[in-house]
Amino acid sequence: KGNIKAAYAWLRKKGISKASSLNNRSANEGLIGIKNDGKKGIIVEVNCETDFVARTESFHDLVANAISTAKYIDEVHMQIPKVQNVLDSEVPNTKHCFREMLADSIGAIRENISLKRIDTISASHDGVLASYVHGSYLPGRNMGRSGALISLKYIGKRNDAKDMLQDIAKKLAMHCVAAKPRYLCKNAIPDSDILQEKEILKEQLKNSGKSQIIQDKIIEGRTNNFFSETTLKGQNHMIVDGNPKVETYLQKMGHELNGTIEIL
Repeated sequence: KGNIKAAYAWLRKKGISKASSLNNRSANEGLIGIKNDGKKGIIVEVNCETDFVARTESFHDLVANAISTAKYIDEVHMQIPKVQNVLDSEVPNTKHCFREMLADSIGAIRENISLKRIDTISASHDGVLASYVHGSYLPGRNMGRSGALISLKYIGKRNDAKDMLQDIAKKLAMHCVAAKPRYLCKNAIPDSDILQEKEILKEQLKNSGKSQIIQDKIIEGRTNNFFSETTLKGQNHMIVDGNPKVETYLQKMGHELNGTIEIL
């Protein structure tokens, strides 16, 4: 009786207990949050069960705390922020680790909430970093239903290239949100993913009645479509004049800048 600290500890335990009981519930809504200072970018995804919760200010605050914790790990501890070390780390300017804060939110909201993924990206010395979020709920918060970070490097001698490069990076970030590429380029696709895709295609054609030669040609063509649809550089229909392939667009813009442009 009258022991505030003990009561607070009991409430925290209740929150953690509630979080454990909700772990198996599907959480497919949420927010992408981005922190981009022009030199280093951090992107996080926090999931919840309903769109209603994702729209709340308290959920936005939780995402902001995940970002600030990841930033602290990167800048102060000089470590790569990952889901586990963010969960275990103290949130800046508080006395609680993010895992406790997450459990508190689950207990209060009564939905399964999870820190799904975190990534960081840096701008090169001669490059730029751009971000884009789509489907924002609250103004002034760089968070939305989807988002992307793009780092571009310019290899050339023009001193005025950065402004144009920034615009190119922004367009690419918007393209990534719309087209959702899974890989940067064909060479970045794991062999296991290519093998799996070919096995699926073989299974689809197994009872087609077509000869093996025809089946092999179909598999080759559909595999090439897989490359063009899932790789950023291979994707068509950039939302710029002419709707070019992304790789073609980068080559064209590099030529205009008397150099080359690389995606990092």
